Amino acid sequence: MRDPEGAAVLGASARVRHLRRAAGADHFLHGQLARELVADGMLVPFEWCDGSTLSAPRWPFVSQPSEWCDAQLFDAAELTLRLEQRLVAAGFDLKDGSAWNVIYDGTRPIFCDLLSFETLRDREWWAAGQFVRHFIAPLLLSRKRGLPCRDSFRCWRDGVSAETSRRLLGPSRFMTRYWPLFAQAPAASAAPTSTAAGPTDPAAVVRFRERLLASLGWMLAGVRPRVRRVDGGW
Repeated sequence: MRDPEGAAVLGASARVRHLRRAAGADHFLHGQLARELVADGMLVPFEWCDGSTLSAPRWPFVSQPSEWCDAQLFDAAELTLRLEQRLVAAGFDLKDGSAWNVIYDGTRPIFCDLLSFETLRDREWWAAGQFVRHFIAPLLLSRKRGLPCRDSFRCWRDGVSAETSRRLLGPSRFMTRYWPLFAQAPAASAAPTSTAAGPTDPAAVVRFRERLLASLGWMLAGVRPRVRRVDGGW
């Protein structure tokens, strides 16, 4: 099952999402923030057909990360981070940090996965690893090794893994700000330990996430594609 939340059907002019469970009144897409994101051009327009069916316009042309230039991938990454920042501030979260959840309306990136939203619960952003694989790692390899981002997605549809990044960057990665992203995970302990989980302070979760997103933003800023001048210089 590709998406546990629902299934999509393409019509002649609309993309219809059928939810596997009817959405309650507190569903993110019923809220004010969802409407604001649509109005701001960050989220595809949508409407509820009934309690378990959503409809969104079908784009006449959809490009994919395996076709984008580096600047397009960078803009899609910035959109994803800005979207997550607004969600966290309102108590929501993105389940995915995937480049495939962004499409282009002309030259403007727009988030298209309507079922990627959930209530903010944990300090950890479980999609952060995917965000690194799909955005930061391909952009870094393009800058350091000359591998265009679109070619990264042609080789690895789910982005560039930490292992692949370590292999392609080599020891030079330790001279950059990015080496912690590709550090090798420690071996799992043979005897797992258990800790008592206490209640989570929502304010502390938001503060932690804000710092995490600021760090990812700093990492992303370092791989902004260089602009090539008309005369061939940089």
